[in-house]
Amino acid sequence: MQDRPRHGEPLHHAAREIADGLVGTPLHPDGRDHLLDAGATGAMERGVVAEILPPAQLPVEEGLVTQVADPSGHLPALAGEVGAEDARAAAVRAQKAREHAQQRRLAGSVRAQHRERGAARDADGDAGECEALAVTALETVELDRRFHGGEAYAALVPRLVGINHLVLEVTDLEAALDFYASVFDFELRGRVRGMAFIDMGDQFLVLAEDRNPGPPDRERHFGLVVDDRDAVRRRLEEVGAELLPGRGLDFRDPWGNRVQVVEYGQIQFSKTESVLRGMGLEGLEKSERALAELRDKGLS
Repeated sequence: MQDRPRHGEPLHHAAREIADGLVGTPLHPDGRDHLLDAGATGAMERGVVAEILPPAQLPVEEGLVTQVADPSGHLPALAGEVGAEDARAAAVRAQKAREHAQQRRLAGSVRAQHRERGAARDADGDAGECEALAVTALETVELDRRFHGGEAYAALVPRLVGINHLVLEVTDLEAALDFYASVFDFELRGRVRGMAFIDMGDQFLVLAEDRNPGPPDRERHFGLVVDDRDAVRRRLEEVGAELLPGRGLDFRDPWGNRVQVVEYGQIQFSKTESVLRGMGLEGLEKSERALAELRDKGLS
């Protein structure tokens, strides 16, 4: 392979033929051809060419290079399109950065409200029922108006809707069914090998058999909603269940699962009238306190 010619050297014969074929005339009337080299990228720079050619010859050489590199004359238009596309991409990136910063600031604000208002919990309230009832309600966040221009927040991140089911691990499925049936009135939605599905209307609780469960839950728990919490307490005491200390009603089942019992009428969680009717709980009502919390959030 021939070495690349240096500045001021004549073009190789093959290169001269290509150039002559494209333009139809020699590069210079006197037959002397000079290499136009704008660096490794091949970019055309007037300052570089001017160092090689006399000023009078510069327009001729520029025209030749343009015809060789872009015989159809499309490069200027393409360059403009690429520039416009880069500008649009940069604008999108900047908008996303602003939105993410807005989300981080909002999340920090909500966390701060929770910390500041934790001390305002009702001393007589149940710790498990303080989801928003025993504290001052947080400012309503209009999720679909967080960003200027009316951009829908739902288009950015998915929304939490609720809980469909929850799974508890037990070492003996039949014994677990007997234990929970001794405390609560329920029907089974179905069973498969090693699992039983306890029906709760439009939700369900799963008991899953696992011969090697983890250690008992200490703080990890879930809130189980009932129609009468006092009645549940009496049943737990009668069957000798492990009741945990605290203002509310927490118990640990024989397999270490911690359950917090909360009463439907005292919390915001709500089932539709048709679901309650289907469960035989048509007369189940909310307390004035719970209704006020729901009204403050526009949910009643």
